[in-house]
Amino acid sequence: MAAGCGALLASTAGCVPDGRPAAAASSGLSAAGVGAPRAGASAVVEDQAEVDARVVRMRAEIEAEDDTVTGSVRLVHREGAVGFLTWTKSGGRQCLGHTAGDHSGAGSSCGTEAPGPLAERPEVRAFPYAPVDGRWFVQVDTDREQLVGVRCGGEELKLVPIGEEHFPEGGRRHYLVFSDWEVTGRPLATLLVDGGQQVEEPLEVPQEPVGGGLPSRSCG
Repeated sequence: MAAGCGALLASTAGCVPDGRPAAAASSGLSAAGVGAPRAGASAVVEDQAEVDARVVRMRAEIEAEDDTVTGSVRLVHREGAVGFLTWTKSGGRQCLGHTAGDHSGAGSSCGTEAPGPLAERPEVRAFPYAPVDGRWFVQVDTDREQLVGVRCGGEELKLVPIGEEHFPEGGRRHYLVFSDWEVTGRPLATLLVDGGQQVEEPLEVPQEPVGGGLPSRSCG
């Protein structure tokens, strides 16, 4: 099994200094598992209303900047009062954005080119981002396998599917993984290879510190 790490570190400006973009889910996504807001009745109502209002504004800003993406901007997850959206630009370039920040450009990142073909063998790739609303998160993409769990030092991290693309030879799936602390080292990923075999392998999280004032925890 091949394991790769694109090390596409996306800050709130969108791309790393050498211009490598962050990958995101494509226009072929199924909106899998829009996440539930925080626990507590009043917090749920408040978070939902705040997210919904920010999502409406962000979608309008994105479509005003580029009318070719109209219809592809979709909410794929709520994490507290932050909404995560995906959309597709011209040529199939993929974008991932969130509502934290004053405007859409402050919380989005787009690829510089269309996604490549499905990997010939099962492959997992991780793309970390700057913390959002006091939470560290990393995007994980898999080819020909499903991510079913991520552990760091025996503790399960929050895993959210955000979409899937279908190819004749298999699937490409997109996930977000969340933590209250910045994860370094090699978290352990549990995967189901297309066809049913379950395997575990280290998730290669790029080691560049992302900042944001969060405590750091090494997974070994």
